[in-house]
Amino acid sequence: MANERAQRPQPMIGEDHITVTGLEIETIVGVYPAERKTVQTIAIDLKLFYPFGPSALNDDFQKAVDYDQLTERLSAYVQEKRFELLETLSISCCDYLLDNYPLSAVALTVHKPSALRRASCVSATFYKKRNPN
Repeated sequence: MANERAQRPQPMIGEDHITVTGLEIETIVGVYPAERKTVQTIAIDLKLFYPFGPSALNDDFQKAVDYDQLTERLSAYVQEKRFELLETLSISCCDYLLDNYPLSAVALTVHKPSALRRASCVSATFYKKRNPN
């Protein structure tokens, strides 16, 4: 058994991350009166940085980040809030994730389709590392 473990490929520690693409959430976001009254669908892309080593070495779900639960809770968080700016929404989501999950960093992009008449989408991206203190 010990010999079998020694032969397994060892995961690289450092820039390990899970990517979630196109998480759709219904929320209120915008500065114009019509946007403040109408629920809109936004999409969020996430890069969730954390070391895979503890979970990946033994294929142990208990030591991994439960990204199904994380996306459900993030969706509920966004739905209960109201934001004017995509920038504020992206920063707030990063703070929420770092406060509630053992992540070393988060990169998050909020997509708002049809925000502009002549563009298919407007997006805001924010990246934040956990404060080492």
